[in-house]
Amino acid sequence: MASGTRQLARLCIFSGVLTGFNIESYQLLQPEATESTVSVIRELMDQLHVYALDNRTVIAARNPRSFREDTASAFKPPSFVVWVNCLWFASLIISLTAASVALLVKQWIYESNVGISGQSRASTQLLQYRMDLLERWKVRKITMLVPVLLQLALIIFLVGLIILLWNLHTVVAAVCSAFVGVLFFSLATVTLLPAYRWDCCYKSPQTLLVYTVIRAVRNCVTDNLRRCVKICSAHTSSQFAVVRSFSSILQKVCGMLSRAPKFPTWEAQERWDLRKQSGLLDVETAVTAYFTTLDPVCLDRMRIALCGEPDAPLVRCIHALDVGIGDGPIASAALLKETVRGRLSQMALTALRQILTVDRKSRGANSSWESEVQYLLNLYNALSAGQIPHDDVTLKTAFFVSMEANSTENRFAALRCLSTAVNVDSGVACDYLMVSNVLSAAEQWIQKRLPDTALPCFSKDPQSNLFVFYIVVHCMLRVMTRKTTVPSPQQQRFERLCERTGAALSSLPASCLREMRFSRAPAGTSRCATSSRSGFSSSWGLSPTCHP
Repeated sequence: MASGTRQLARLCIFSGVLTGFNIESYQLLQPEATESTVSVIRELMDQLHVYALDNRTVIAARNPRSFREDTASAFKPPSFVVWVNCLWFASLIISLTAASVALLVKQWIYESNVGISGQSRASTQLLQYRMDLLERWKVRKITMLVPVLLQLALIIFLVGLIILLWNLHTVVAAVCSAFVGVLFFSLATVTLLPAYRWDCCYKSPQTLLVYTVIRAVRNCVTDNLRRCVKICSAHTSSQFAVVRSFSSILQKVCGMLSRAPKFPTWEAQERWDLRKQSGLLDVETAVTAYFTTLDPVCLDRMRIALCGEPDAPLVRCIHALDVGIGDGPIASAALLKETVRGRLSQMALTALRQILTVDRKSRGANSSWESEVQYLLNLYNALSAGQIPHDDVTLKTAFFVSMEANSTENRFAALRCLSTAVNVDSGVACDYLMVSNVLSAAEQWIQKRLPDTALPCFSKDPQSNLFVFYIVVHCMLRVMTRKTTVPSPQQQRFERLCERTGAALSSLPASCLREMRFSRAPAGTSRCATSSRSGFSSSWGLSPTCHP
């Protein structure tokens, strides 16, 4: 309602401006009063002059009114004046028509809201009933006529103005014509461009009208061309060679032209664009909501809403949030709060799990997959201030990264996260469930990454393989030094797990074990001396005594 009122006010202002021009222009259609008076005086003077020359001549006196009537009947306005008045009065009539249509639509909408109050079932049904009536009687399309009529009135008025100026002064007319030409070109561009470019936002009622006409003409031509192809195909087997040749050529030409797809409706094209850009729009909506409100809760809602979507949209969200890693601030000023850091770390962890679900074929085609994983791992570590939480989700994510990543840096970072969780020299709390899960992860790593012919595999990535070895050692040491207690019901299960892990390591060639024994331990871990103890330590030549 408020929009309709403002539009009606603009139409009234435009009509008032046109009225001022028309008041001045219609006077050019009739002779001026001063010109008639001058003509009468001139004829009286001629009569007096003749009377003075010949006193005997009797001249019949004429009424001055007859002089004015003769002058008025002999007056003929210039053709440009007629054109200017026709155009300006037509523009005034069109603008008043637009104002009348706007007033009628405003009244219709007002009447459709009368008697509706509250949120009861009866009021809702009445509102829906009246909305259906407005849609059935094309009130929305009638409303779209108002701006179209206003644009038409403006164009007609400017054409009349240019005609008037070219008959008054050439220089002024040339300057004004240049500005009007630029205006007309801009209006034509913004009106026609959305009809051919679906991503153009210059949509308006006049654009929709142009697109409707173009769509109808193009689809009609395409249908006729396809009918022509069918008709020509029926005459290609004619007994006359000329008919066969002409039908064949015409069939090829019409077939090439009829391959153009039909234009869909405006609404159908928008729905198709929405389906194609659904993921990107979700990301932009979530990021815009956060930057608009700067509410940390939006980060949690973003993570929850997008965690189940395909193609890892949370990775694009993190990039859109402009989260950086370096010696300085890890993010922009809006992301430096402690609550924001915690939520961002959870988002980075979820994004890491999300990117691991990307199909392996897509990873091979996309060379940036490994770099994205490395970025998320470093970001999660930076947001956690180097103190990565060793919860179940984090450890599982680190294990999946170690198994899926092909980059040495990514595998090393994931295994380091697992090793810090069970490091016997650290004061991190580590229960039996964590130890058994990490040891099981190490067992699966050995079975996948270090098969029977493990020497080439070990030589390719010795740092990551050493980390797996130290993870196993520290898991055993936690139990042997009683820093982690194995529950009685789980004792047999843990022993079987140790046996499987020991068997996996024992299956490695002696050269691999020799290389592991004498290699330098990675930074931040403990190095264990070798001995000849029995059991687990004797099979690997390890001792539970650790030296930094």
